[in-house]
Amino acid sequence: MLWLLSLACTDGSDATDSQTPADTADCTPYSWQSTGAPTLLTWCTPCHHSELAEEDRAEAPLGVDLNSYEGASVYASRIRARALDLGDMPPAGGPTPQELAELEAWLDCGALE
Repeated sequence: MLWLLSLACTDGSDATDSQTPADTADCTPYSWQSTGAPTLLTWCTPCHHSELAEEDRAEAPLGVDLNSYEGASVYASRIRARALDLGDMPPAGGPTPQELAELEAWLDCGALE
């Protein structure tokens, strides 16, 4: 099983500098419960929640709901793009560098449940 986890969390390179949990195949600490939910529920669901009315979503698209693993996993690449690559979400600022690093590790590990 560790072998499968290793395949899911590495890019196949043997890079040794600036290793992330994905590089070392240590994805154990990064799950929806430990990482995804605390970060997304704190910083994303004030606008991206399935129970919010359209007028309460601050222009967040209907259907882009991050309050469940099922919803968040569908948008994992979009979460990466907006929160990490572009850095424009949440628009009012938010996660600490540590929270962003943990979110990135969770995403690198395949957004595990």
